[in-house]
This record gives sequence, C-alpha cells and structure tokens, in this order.
Amino acid sequence: MDKVGNKASRNFLKSDWFVGLLVSMAVIDKAMVKDSDQRYQRGDSMAADLRNCLANFEAAT
Repeated sequence: MDKVGNKASRNFLKSDWFVGLLVSMAVIDKAMVKDSDQRYQRGDSMAADLRNCLANFEAAT
C-alpha cells in the first residue's frame, strides 16, 4: 500500500492542476513582497498573470 500512496503523491505533484496552484501562489507572493521594486508595478500586470493562471487551471481540469 505504501508504494501505491507514494505513486499517487508523485502523480499529484506532477499534475497540471498542482503546478497551476503553485503558479497562482507565486503571483500572490509577488504581490505581497516587502520590496516595492519586486512587486507588481501595475495592476494590469498582476491581472494578466492571474488570467493566465485561470486559463491554465481550466485547461487542466
């Protein structure tokens, strides 16, 4: 049973859905960075990244 669980975990970590989740978390992290030079400089840049995340998520499901 342990081998089956490990295989399922590896498959989940490689799934497009999980990758999309990580990317969307990266967008949020970038928006919250303390250093203003590293944050999104314009709202439309963040919106574009979020739209890309949504499109990738919808394609994966």
